[in-house]
Amino acid sequence: MRSALLPRGVRPFCGAASKHRDTCRTAWAPRGDRRDADPGPGPGPGPSSLAARQAHTVSARPTSSGSRRRQNRLLRCSAAGRGATGAAGGSTTTTSGGGGGDLRLDLWLSLIQASAAQLTAATASAAAAASGVAERLQRLSQPPPLNFPAGPSGDQTLALLSDPLAFLKSVTAQYGSLVGLLLGGERVVLVTGREEARVVLVEQAGSVYGKEGTAFFPGSSLAGNGLLVSDGAVWQRQRRLSNPAFRRAAVEAYADAMIAATADMMDAEWATGGTRDVYADFNELTLRVTLEALFGFVDTERRQPLPAAAAAAGPSPTYGTSGAAAASASAAGGTTSSEEAQAIVGAVEKAFTFFTQRAATGFVIPEWLPTWDNLEFAAAVQQLDRVVYGMIARRREELEEAHGSVAAAAAAAAAARGSGGGAAAAIPSDLLTSLLLSRDEDGSGMSDRALRDELMTLLVAGQETSAILLGWAAALLAAHPGVQARAAAEVAAVCGRDAPPTAASVRHMPYLESIVLETLRLYSPAYMVGRCASVDAALGPYSLPAGTTVLVSPYVMHRDTAVWDQPDVFLPERWQELQNREGYQGYMGLMSNLGPNGAYLPFGGGPRNCIGTGFAMMEALLVLAAVLQRYSLTLPPPPPQQQQQQRPAAAAAAAVAVQGLPASFPKPKPLLTLRPEAVVLRISPRCPP
Repeated sequence: MRSALLPRGVRPFCGAASKHRDTCRTAWAPRGDRRDADPGPGPGPGPSSLAARQAHTVSARPTSSGSRRRQNRLLRCSAAGRGATGAAGGSTTTTSGGGGGDLRLDLWLSLIQASAAQLTAATASAAAAASGVAERLQRLSQPPPLNFPAGPSGDQTLALLSDPLAFLKSVTAQYGSLVGLLLGGERVVLVTGREEARVVLVEQAGSVYGKEGTAFFPGSSLAGNGLLVSDGAVWQRQRRLSNPAFRRAAVEAYADAMIAATADMMDAEWATGGTRDVYADFNELTLRVTLEALFGFVDTERRQPLPAAAAAAGPSPTYGTSGAAAASASAAGGTTSSEEAQAIVGAVEKAFTFFTQRAATGFVIPEWLPTWDNLEFAAAVQQLDRVVYGMIARRREELEEAHGSVAAAAAAAAAARGSGGGAAAAIPSDLLTSLLLSRDEDGSGMSDRALRDELMTLLVAGQETSAILLGWAAALLAAHPGVQARAAAEVAAVCGRDAPPTAASVRHMPYLESIVLETLRLYSPAYMVGRCASVDAALGPYSLPAGTTVLVSPYVMHRDTAVWDQPDVFLPERWQELQNREGYQGYMGLMSNLGPNGAYLPFGGGPRNCIGTGFAMMEALLVLAAVLQRYSLTLPPPPPQQQQQQRPAAAAAAAVAVQGLPASFPKPKPLLTLRPEAVVLRISPRCPP
């Protein structure tokens, strides 16, 4: 990101001492004692007599404003240390007396105890890992369990990692819709049949097949215990509390941000046209959109003017995010500086790079091992945690100041929704606020730790998924000029050449919608979906022992010749029959369960389908419509050296992936997700019709 991203109402905290601590990851709450009742999962610091003594010590001595700021930072860091230590079961002690020395001593004691707690946790993880390695080594010499699905002999890890897509297709072709595998010493069943996939993802989801214990989909300190990895009652509660933030009306509220970010990209990076890696551009674009949707970050240096209706409404006087409101908040110290915003974006990018590197090595090196990459990743997570916990605390404070309490703000928002607006306009519309205001049936909300985990999960999953979808869609449009011309004509017929697309107008673009649906069929970002059998289970005619990992492959299912006509051909027209049916409710209806034919699951299926499906689809439609309104996309010819050096086997494999694609079409790079290596396209201004 080249310019400042300014978040609403977050204040920088923790000075140089934060460089030497590893405590903010677990809990940071400068206003922890003022939180509303919050019995949800996750640790959080409670009242502390030490904090009271420190506050008394600070207030008892006359100090300059600079000294007060330094002491406040120390207090906050010390509170973070106590939160982390308390979560690990530790305690802090201090000597009596008043002075700066006591504050520093308390801080360092907290740091030492937090480090000891982390060492204990790492030791336990190492012991568990060693035990798991021993079990996997033992399986290498053991025959498969009785009545286990047939599959290739020996461990197939290298074959899978060397070419995941070819491996999935070949073993399915040889052994059928249920394939027994040994991967890294783990017993795994690959599922590519419609009936078996429905059993795993829909009919026995949760009761038999869950997330916990799934191999090759490890948890991380970045996402924590968010919706991607949580299970059971914790997942059910978090999903229930998160659902309101992803209803259609809530998602459509972000349409202006999506269009503004796209316009900025085209006016800046694309202004001169030429040949570019648009996948890299889309990664930056979707990161910006995701940060604004989650936290209210606004890039004030690149923000385009709002549409007339939105500009007339103006920002909330209490929670402004752009223009004069942002400038006022910045002057008051309520937003981050440009350098801090860049650091936040850098931390996100570093975390994404870390995930990519771990996936490329098959997660051989655990995250807790103190390698240099792991240490850098831990520092990035700490940096993000400091900001996220700080923003949670600040947003709680804002809601309390405006409404008396977070619970009262939640009641006001619910009343406004019931009456069709009103007071809701004075409450921020970002996902952080929506999750803060969400209440369970008993009136309780999310803990700060649960909020943090869900926000981080949405950041990681939402940004990458949307960028991958946009990258593949742009490449397919460039490779099929006739499809692109028809889609551009549809956009022009609905919006003209000047009016930007809106959440309402893209509903009248069925052909563009079919392009996105077909892109997701051929290149679903999640090309494998993992589950684990929690008990001994029967799947088809076979028996699966408890602990067996089940991998459902949308990539293979979306190419099943028994279900799809010409499955290796890009045919957006295949969706028109469904779209023209009476009672068609839009693309979200095609995403429920396993799709209209039982074999369409680009965002998963069953109760655990992706909660951000509507967000990703809306973003893809708006961005592609805005791009097609102004630009033409073409594939450049491959360099002569590449044509000569391309191996015949690789060329043949690329040719059969999707029929009719030129050699310069992007190559898949399947890791955790099915991303393209790069999407290098020629960008040209679209000529008027």
